[in-house]
Amino acid sequence: MVTSEQKKRIKAVFAFLFIVYLVVLVYLLFFFEMRAGMAASAETHMNLRLFHEIHRYIAYRRQLGARNVFLNLAGNILLFVPFGFFAPMLFRRLRGFFRILLASMGLSACVEITQLITHLGCCDVDDVILNTIGGMLGAMCCGIILFLNRRAEQKKYRRKKHR
Repeated sequence: MVTSEQKKRIKAVFAFLFIVYLVVLVYLLFFFEMRAGMAASAETHMNLRLFHEIHRYIAYRRQLGARNVFLNLAGNILLFVPFGFFAPMLFRRLRGFFRILLASMGLSACVEITQLITHLGCCDVDDVILNTIGGMLGAMCCGIILFLNRRAEQKKYRRKKHR
């Protein structure tokens, strides 16, 4: 069985990794394009039509290149998997389907609104959808790990009890 001291250490490691993830997330979402030579423009880029950009990427995959389509679509999903994993692991209040769904959607919406206001990136409702899917995938991984951990602890407790 995991001792309370070991649990504290594990939680500290998760907290550190979550902070590193958030720093990398901010960099990728707001500053990566500037370093890559795609400076922010005064023109506002915004998509509020559901699935418009997703459809556009799929429809023009040959012109855009498979790599770019994959990076945009899968990248937006994968970007939020760590959030969905670490947030419920660290914050009990975020455990549960609707809680992490709202937290993932809320964080993604904040990112998109910030991109709209600062002109760093494109405000896109499709990104919120893809990011939320990523958050939910991460939460599923977290849920599986928590379930397996509880199950292992119950087995150890039963063995100890029957001795």
